[in-house]
Amino acid sequence: MEYSFVFALPASFNGKAVVSSTKTRFGLFLPNGVSYGIYLWHGTILYFLWDIIIPMDSWAAFSLFGGCTFAWSYLSFRFYETSMNHWVRRKLKAV
Repeated sequence: MEYSFVFALPASFNGKAVVSSTKTRFGLFLPNGVSYGIYLWHGTILYFLWDIIIPMDSWAAFSLFGGCTFAWSYLSFRFYETSMNHWVRRKLKAV
């Protein structure tokens, strides 16, 4: 089983930070790809789930919110961000 980890070393190699990540066995890049989507989408998802999670137990509400946020962020990353990135790179390569 392979997990994703990010290691950032402080400016010790010629003044540049060294960042590395590994790919999970499901093809996810955590936290590079999905974490930014979680940052972008968490407010919107919380807005739409607010009436559902208020009467729930704390752990159940957090689990629902976290699961929905992660799922939406992954779908956004996989089907929108990645495909748009490839499209833009193809267009720029043609120029």
